[in-house]
Amino acid sequence: MSLLSNLKLNNNIEGLLAVKSAQVLKTRTGDKMYLNLQLTDGCNEIAAKHWDYEGETPTAKVLYIKATVGEYRGEFQLIITSFRPATPEEYDPKQFLPVCPVPLEELWKRWDILASQVKNSQLINLLTLVKEKHGERFAEAPGAVTHHHACIGGCLQHSVSVAEMANSMWQPGLNRDLLIVGGVLHDIGKMIAYDWSEGVLAMSDEGQFLDHIMIGGFLLRDLAKEAGVEWKLTVKLLHIVASHHGQLEYGSPVVPKIPEAYIIHHCDMIDANVEKMLKVREKAEGSWAKVYGLGYVYTETLK
Repeated sequence: MSLLSNLKLNNNIEGLLAVKSAQVLKTRTGDKMYLNLQLTDGCNEIAAKHWDYEGETPTAKVLYIKATVGEYRGEFQLIITSFRPATPEEYDPKQFLPVCPVPLEELWKRWDILASQVKNSQLINLLTLVKEKHGERFAEAPGAVTHHHACIGGCLQHSVSVAEMANSMWQPGLNRDLLIVGGVLHDIGKMIAYDWSEGVLAMSDEGQFLDHIMIGGFLLRDLAKEAGVEWKLTVKLLHIVASHHGQLEYGSPVVPKIPEAYIIHHCDMIDANVEKMLKVREKAEGSWAKVYGLGYVYTETLK
């Protein structure tokens, strides 16, 4: 049972929690300071306060806390009485991270089914190289920190789903190999852009400086060269990576200029937005809830 499960008002708890955010703030009267935290045990999140706080903002990603369960505006929050940074020996960082609901073996099986439909030998070599050289990290990378597929394995789940959807849209005149390979590799930069080594999903330094699209382009260029992919074909794959957000204002340096890139952009948006809506549906208490980038959506299951 996780630390934040089955909380009861006024009960005391103690144990390890990962820090999703931390701020030292002033009280409304402005005469005292308090520590404001958002904590998680990997399954649940909770707000926490340490009143009359005189220290610095904690930099540790995992804390051992002692607290009393309080309530604010109808929701539980923790009133911290003491805390200390956890030592590396006390925890496995992955214990605080949400995990993709689809088993890893199933995701790789779906990857292999897609790869078996690729005809170009150079692109077959590329997919084999990615799996052999980066498969472990690719399989752990999240799809995002918060917005969609924000879990260990989320990037692989999302990438396979996008490729399957794009592949299903094939028709004469389209390049199936580009739909599949571009689909599974469009977010390859996320395995470098994100960090999950300390118990929370976060942007890496590289991700903060460059973001996943630029990182993905650099990474894919080098992998394609190593796999022997001709430059003319590599450029089309790089274009799919660069344009998959669809619009300049959404972070893509170019808009889709081939139909395969256009399809992958829309499959990317559909898969990400549907996952966000389903996540909200799981947790929503009313009939309507706000979803990032989508506004208010109806959360009851339609029958």
